[in-house]
Amino acid sequence: MRPDHPPANTPTESGRGTLESLRESNRSRVIDALREHGAISRAEISRKTRLSRSTVSSVVRDLAATSIVVEVGTADRANGKPRGGRPGVPVALSERAGFALGIDVGHRMLRVAVCDLGHTIVAERAEPLSGLGPEDTLEFAARLARSCLNEAKVPDDRVVGVAMSLPAPIDADTGTIGAPYLMPGWADVQVASEISRRLGLPVRADNDANMCTLAESFWGAGRGCDDLVYVKAGAGIGCGLMIAGRLHRGACGTAGEIGHTTVVEDGRLCKCGNRGCLETVASAEAITGLLRRRGQPEVGLPQAIDMAMNGDRGARRVVEDAAAAIGVALANLCNILNPSRIVIGGELTQAEHLLFDSLRSAVRRSAIQAATDAVDLVPAQLGERAEVLGALALVLTDSHQFMLTASNRA
Repeated sequence: MRPDHPPANTPTESGRGTLESLRESNRSRVIDALREHGAISRAEISRKTRLSRSTVSSVVRDLAATSIVVEVGTADRANGKPRGGRPGVPVALSERAGFALGIDVGHRMLRVAVCDLGHTIVAERAEPLSGLGPEDTLEFAARLARSCLNEAKVPDDRVVGVAMSLPAPIDADTGTIGAPYLMPGWADVQVASEISRRLGLPVRADNDANMCTLAESFWGAGRGCDDLVYVKAGAGIGCGLMIAGRLHRGACGTAGEIGHTTVVEDGRLCKCGNRGCLETVASAEAITGLLRRRGQPEVGLPQAIDMAMNGDRGARRVVEDAAAAIGVALANLCNILNPSRIVIGGELTQAEHLLFDSLRSAVRRSAIQAATDAVDLVPAQLGERAEVLGALALVLTDSHQFMLTASNRA
């Protein structure tokens, strides 16, 4: 996600290699910084790329000549006038550089967004999604995506890439759902290929936890953190892993399936086929199931959380027990991966202090002290939009595709 840039005194700037490859490398690094960070000053680009300021100024000047980069006028807050001093004037990728399209297929909602490569959302739609099979869902997603592109007046040749979020891991080799039990009926569907066929555009697909991890890293609670764990706790319990600034997907895309780690050896049968998975004791179904057996058949997770927050002892106990179980799983991740930050998202975060107090207590109790001392456990910031924003971020990190498109336009 964050390219490892060599220091300024390495061959990239020392003159070894062809002049053209040097220019292309520097150009790519400047564009990478602008894709990841949006509008930033030349001085900030220099710090993030480790290129000299004179090199950055030269690259920006060349990109501006082809209208791929533009200066972004920012007003002084005191008087509303443009901020003076050219070195501090932010620059950003222009609309000419292209647009990203993000699609989020959730369990209950379909969201689509279009942004330019300066990180500005130019169109966004959300529609309820329930009771549809794979074919109808993909058709609906393609129609909504096309509607958003039309709304933003973005022709296909300006779309740099499309990314799609799904609530299940994607097998990188086959393009199919890596854990079919999470999306019944979708086992053999090559989701990216099917959306690509309908839109006539290249599409990448990834799971929702990875998309949330990218989104929170770009714009939310994980910003500036290269060793990050994101946990989505709600209907299921998913996890995204960022190691040394890059998403870790594993051999077949199932890395981070924390919800299907065993926490009760002889526990309840899980939908994955194993017994005692974390989801059997800490998911929305596990929480509400206990309360329904107490004689409240209509309770859902929002109602259960509301009851717990308002003093219902039974609801409070099941929420805190669920949080403690998640906390033990997080403690194991701390011991194995030693992240510097854990971001918690999903519906269960509405339980606020009941959730986070229990999580932190369990992590302190079960993780080694050095790992506990090194990690911050914080709430996510992007809410229900995280998946679709993460899909946009996935396009923004696709350096190869972007450079091909931008170079063709130049």
